[in-house]
Amino acid sequence: MARSLMSVFTLGIALGISLIPDARANIGENYGFGSRTAALGGAAAAAEQDAYAAYSNPAGLSGPSERRLKIGFGLLDMVPDILPITNVVVENNYVSDKSPDRTGTVDTDYRATFGQVLGLSYILDPEWHRLAFGFTAFIPLEQLGYFDSGEVYAPEYFLLRSRTQRPQFDLGLSMELSPGLSLGFGLHMAYSLTANSSVFLQSDSTKPSSLRLGASLTPKLSPTLGLFFNPSPGLSLGSVIRFPVRSPAEVNLQSGVRLTTFLPALDVNFLGSSAIFYDPLSIETGLNWKVFDDTRLHLQLDYQAWSQYETPALQVADPSIGDCQGTPCTPGFTVSPSNNPTFAFRDIVIPRVGIEKTAGNLAFRAGYSYRPSVLQTLSVGVGNYLDPSRHEFSLGLGVAIAHFLHFEIPCTIDFHGSVQSMVTETITKLPGNEIGDVSGSKIGAPGYEAGGKIVGGGVSLSLAI
Repeated sequence: MARSLMSVFTLGIALGISLIPDARANIGENYGFGSRTAALGGAAAAAEQDAYAAYSNPAGLSGPSERRLKIGFGLLDMVPDILPITNVVVENNYVSDKSPDRTGTVDTDYRATFGQVLGLSYILDPEWHRLAFGFTAFIPLEQLGYFDSGEVYAPEYFLLRSRTQRPQFDLGLSMELSPGLSLGFGLHMAYSLTANSSVFLQSDSTKPSSLRLGASLTPKLSPTLGLFFNPSPGLSLGSVIRFPVRSPAEVNLQSGVRLTTFLPALDVNFLGSSAIFYDPLSIETGLNWKVFDDTRLHLQLDYQAWSQYETPALQVADPSIGDCQGTPCTPGFTVSPSNNPTFAFRDIVIPRVGIEKTAGNLAFRAGYSYRPSVLQTLSVGVGNYLDPSRHEFSLGLGVAIAHFLHFEIPCTIDFHGSVQSMVTETITKLPGNEIGDVSGSKIGAPGYEAGGKIVGGGVSLSLAI
């Protein structure tokens, strides 16, 4: 019976959360908005700002440009290819009713990030402080949105499960404080969820069971601040501060089960809570330097404060046994709350470098970045959260065209390909099960290798009017 209730509880959560737009889906952080930025290793804080400046650096909306309106549209497809994890313990008598331990294969089939990127920047008044605004968006194409809180004890790449399979929206506004110096302010849209679900299950086939789910989304706004300094055509500096954002979820389930007609229904209530998505404070500082007449160097350092990270794993609070319709009851069992594994996270610094060389109407680009793991240690104890460090390589090509179709509007078509190679980690689980019983084994035992790659690319079309 307890397992049936938990199944309904999980169903209610999945129905309610699957519609939530992500709080900063991290398309920009993970893959870059637009093929030009992606090909430069994501070093965009000080780059010549394009239609996606509302995300990359809102201060760049007022940057030096003879064109007041920039419009961008692109497609992005990034596919994870994770090493298989086989012949490890996937169930034991601590997390389920399996005894002896059951070995098997872990789910490493993570969804691709496939969607369209949209961007617009417009200088409202070139004369009055170059006042400008813009927006940037990512919209998935395979589904409107996808959420999966992931495995709690089994090996889980917790930052790959669903963080980038959701819509993302950013707004930006900027103005020039003095010649060459701009200040920008951005807003990122996020949401919090409150859901209530009630279920009543009956074992009598002549009587119906029922399920009701109600949920509400409350919008949240996360601020972004940007500075853009362009002292000369050959040099620009940029800095962006992205404030942390948390998308909380609370799901209250009220359930009742009538097992026989001779006993009153048994009421069991659950309160589930989670940080659906959490993105840390991030500070990005970059330099764009015209090394030669036809070559630009892009350098950037990102600081990300992951030490305060909150995991998406659902936490079931103390379940309460009801009063059996007004009459105290002693069901003879208790329901245990969640006891999710804990992990130690750390702040990281991400270096990014990109180079861009032009030849006529062509631009050749290459980029590299290194993203360290946000986990302080390997998951050799209780739990199996995985986040191997990544070497990220990218190549790109831009083609400038004088006319868009038959219009007197210059445009650029950019292509890029990217490989994010994970550093292979060897996980050897410590002896004993999750509560120290040496006669059993932990989930993930005896051990496995973690790693793989994310491969893909994209194309973008940019118009300047």
